[in-house]
Amino acid sequence: MNSHRISRRIAYGLAGAGIASAIAVGGAANAAPMPAHPSKPAPSATAMVPGTKCTIAQVERALAKEDPALANRINSHPKAKARFENGLLMTKEQRQAKRAEFRKKHPNEAMVRKFLRDHGVARPEMQKNRAAVAKAKATCGQF
Repeated sequence: MNSHRISRRIAYGLAGAGIASAIAVGGAANAAPMPAHPSKPAPSATAMVPGTKCTIAQVERALAKEDPALANRINSHPKAKARFENGLLMTKEQRQAKRAEFRKKHPNEAMVRKFLRDHGVARPEMQKNRAAVAKAKATCGQF
């Protein structure tokens, strides 16, 4: 009978520790992985890119010639590729609206990004990537 009490105490102790750890890390409801954003299907390679007379496929080929490392990085990650292609299809107004929405939802991160940009601390790699994409969009008609 005494061993039965000890087993019960151990079981209660383990259950209590499990509940405490679940509470400490955000609760059992948050334990299941959830996607950060619902994934949008990748656009068609034949979709036209606003501001150009080119398709997504032409811009991707131009980017592969302009900056092969960036093109390989984008193509090696399906989520990055879908995000890149969806970004290509946005008009300037849509990009501005998306940035405004981000600033509204994430004011602290937006302030940090603005500070870094205003003080010239933006990552040089990002500037290089933007320039490569802009050049690819400008020269995509050759592909």
